[in-house]
Amino acid sequence: MATTPSTVFGSDGFRRARSGAADQVADDLRAKIYSGELEKGARLPSERELAKYYGVSAPTVSEAIRALSATKLLQARHGSGTYVTAESSELVDQAFQAVVELESVDLESVLDVSDLVYEKAVGLGVTRASDDEVQELRDATAGFDERAHSADEYAAVLARYLTVLVQISHNSLLVAMSRFLIRKHIALARESAVISSQTWAQVALSLNGERAAVVDAVARRDQAAADAAIRTFLLRGREVIRANRGAAG
Repeated sequence: MATTPSTVFGSDGFRRARSGAADQVADDLRAKIYSGELEKGARLPSERELAKYYGVSAPTVSEAIRALSATKLLQARHGSGTYVTAESSELVDQAFQAVVELESVDLESVLDVSDLVYEKAVGLGVTRASDDEVQELRDATAGFDERAHSADEYAAVLARYLTVLVQISHNSLLVAMSRFLIRKHIALARESAVISSQTWAQVALSLNGERAAVVDAVARRDQAAADAAIRTFLLRGREVIRANRGAAG
């Protein structure tokens, strides 16, 4: 039977230590969200009800809710209440962004991780992708054939192709990780290259053959060919980025 906030916060109350009350309330709410006791979209009891359950003051509950709202687990809606809004992609983005900033991660490091994700996704996609999904990947590949795109539009086309490439894996963790990696990959590539729209077009179009080879191998359900095709695409992609670094804008 599915749980509801009323059953999650029962009449037994909450046992807490004497120190760090707001942190303990936040930790317990976070655990309830991660475990699925509090599902996405669930409305929390009022702060007064939560204060009674946890045996703390209303300001303490407010502090805990603010902390969880800052990490996108909860959202307080004026006049409506507080809701569970946990988004896995938001959580992954925050964690990865913190690492990127703290460690001054460069483009090569992002590509190292991205390549692993793309290779694994294609490997899984050979057996997991539906025919419709293979067609969607083929359509995304065809998006590079239009030569009138701006640099922003080419970046969007590349993001779509890479997104679909990972989605065919049907692996939710790879998909969540890829959302951040794709954005960072493209942003760092553009910053590193400082290239014009014309050069972006040349870069994007130069890899059409490699992208098509990946799709064809997946469509044939040929694991060996798909593994080889994605490695070739990724290797060529790095070569093209390096060759165009610093191209005039």
